[in-house]
Amino acid sequence: MISLEYKQSQSEHTQFIKHFINDKLILLLVYVDDMIIAGDDEIKRLTLKEKLATNFEMKELGKMKELNVIFIYQIKYVFDLLKETRKLGCKTTMVPIEQNHKIESEESSHVKKSQYQRLAKYEILLQVVERILCYLKTSLGKGVLFKRGGSLLLEIYTNAYYAGLFIDKRSTSGYYLFLRRNMVTWRSKKQNVVAWSSAKAEF
Repeated sequence: MISLEYKQSQSEHTQFIKHFINDKLILLLVYVDDMIIAGDDEIKRLTLKEKLATNFEMKELGKMKELNVIFIYQIKYVFDLLKETRKLGCKTTMVPIEQNHKIESEESSHVKKSQYQRLAKYEILLQVVERILCYLKTSLGKGVLFKRGGSLLLEIYTNAYYAGLFIDKRSTSGYYLFLRRNMVTWRSKKQNVVAWSSAKAEF
């Protein structure tokens, strides 16, 4: 691209831009093995495409259906994880873990742990992990969508789940932050101390 007099962006190293005398420009975006060629001069856009085709094996996928959105997902990562753990054929579940599920076995805190008990604990943990993997199988096509446009609106939603944990009765706090109607950050965290009321759990 440098030999074709395109300039590489300093902030996005996979973005190349070339400005022309008539105030027109051509933009090339590269992501792994995918490319987007955009610009306001059709002839120069096709010229770049032909020059790239002489050096690389390319396949034309047509015009983009949507340009002003970003969709973040982890299909390949989840698929590879299920394949590695041999869980591609597992039965799917809609929740990763049952509510108030107690992972620790009841006798582990009262009886001296023998080798059998330690193995039993690992078996319990393995069952929990297997359920999470089956839950991930249902989320293969799910992700986070970011859309362009709209007013510069900042929204924050927060809530607390009072004494929701079966083991220690601690509450859970969570929040979501939206910018231009797009969720940009979120968190859910168990509180450090036990709240004595739902009002204290909120604050």
